[in-house]
Amino acid sequence: MLARDLMSTPVHTIMAEATIGDAAEAMMKAGKSCLLVVNREGGIVGIITPANLSFQRKFLPMAENLFVLLGEWTSSKDLEATAHEIRSRPIKGIMTQPVVTSTPDAPVSALLDLMARENVSHLPIIEGKELMGIITRHDFVKLLLK
Repeated sequence: MLARDLMSTPVHTIMAEATIGDAAEAMMKAGKSCLLVVNREGGIVGIITPANLSFQRKFLPMAENLFVLLGEWTSSKDLEATAHEIRSRPIKGIMTQPVVTSTPDAPVSALLDLMARENVSHLPIIEGKELMGIITRHDFVKLLLK
């Protein structure tokens, strides 16, 4: 089986000039776990996944519960205000780059190896400069059902 047999389409993209709020809204609206970030020419310049939009809980001695939301320290009571302030920031500051990609003719075994080696859960499939589809960990679960 090849990448072209497993990949999902269409792939949702967002312009590199978009904001974090735009990206979060687009992911929710599309029900997708990633967005490819593209430039004006349609070239892939980054990828946004839930990991890029997440917050982490930090435990520090003698401190209340603190969180880090996209690099900003905040308390649980200030989390909503911090999130509101971060919405207008450009996605360029949080997107993952460079983006690991593969080709439509790559065997599934090579895709698994690449994803494990690079520690990625989303693998855009490109042919030349054209975005053909994307493979996610979810696609491998679907493969088990076939």
